[in-house]
Amino acid sequence: MKLAPLKSEILRARFDTSFTDEEYRKRFGLVIQQQDSRLKSSGASMPEDVILEWDDFVKELEDGYHDCPPEYDNDLDLARSWIDVLYSSAELANFNEHQSFKRIIDRIDEKFLELTQEMPHIPSDWHWTHRRALKRAGREYADFINIHWEQRHGVRVEVID
Repeated sequence: MKLAPLKSEILRARFDTSFTDEEYRKRFGLVIQQQDSRLKSSGASMPEDVILEWDDFVKELEDGYHDCPPEYDNDLDLARSWIDVLYSSAELANFNEHQSFKRIIDRIDEKFLELTQEMPHIPSDWHWTHRRALKRAGREYADFINIHWEQRHGVRVEVID
């Protein structure tokens, strides 16, 4: 399974790493294929796919998300929620490259945490990413959150244009 040159270059530029262990890459793809349709339908098949998809989404949040909360929830779900399956996979745990994968996901998660705020009223059994709201966003997202949650729950989103 060859690395796509462009993705491997982007990964190396952003995170100074690459995933070249063929056995790890093979197992990574198998773990994805063994999962539910949401994970398989993401289009990700290799570590760099997963990392870059999550990192690109977080970069979009930095620039200002400009869609409504239901669309945000869907985008977030596609980009992050299922990564935990790979992150905690027993089949991948003993590979050195998996430790690199986890460190990079942790870094991106930290950036996500910086860009979001806790929503304490959201049930604790929801995925941790869905229990957070953006701190800053486009008008459509911000107005929705501010109208529904600011007074009742103290959650306010700064509007950016």
